[in-house]
Amino acid sequence: MYLRFRRLFEYDDESNAKAISAIRSAKPSPEQDRAIGLMAHVLIARREWLRRIGGPAAVGDAAQTTEFFPKGYDFNDLERLLAEVRSWWQDWLANLSEAKLRQIYEYNSSDGARWSTHIEDSLTHVLLHGSYHRGQIALLVKAAGGEPVSTDFIASARKPVA
Repeated sequence: MYLRFRRLFEYDDESNAKAISAIRSAKPSPEQDRAIGLMAHVLIARREWLRRIGGPAAVGDAAQTTEFFPKGYDFNDLERLLAEVRSWWQDWLANLSEAKLRQIYEYNSSDGARWSTHIEDSLTHVLLHGSYHRGQIALLVKAAGGEPVSTDFIASARKPVA
């Protein structure tokens, strides 16, 4: 299963990069601004979940307060955040094992509540959360006159038959 998560996070990274490209294709507008904000949210949430599960020190302290819906992000911010988050997750996933997936850990949610969760469930949440918001981003890109891209998993998994 841990190898499957590595593959799914590769897909998620590719999909996030495609979504940023699609946002660039949109006309400057309130819809484009909302799409940028949602993409920032997806990447910040990925970083925060990595903090919670004990990611690399570079990610920061799990006790840090984070703005999950920041204002004023631009394409440079998205590209920088995507590169950082991708690198941190790749490092963490390189050491993932079946035993690690089954571990239960404790963390504070954004509202300060204390929870415990299996690492496997948190990884699943991170992936589904990104997919959910990329669908919203595609609608905003289209509304702003841009070209939405397919980020469906099957589009990255299937191979043509000759």
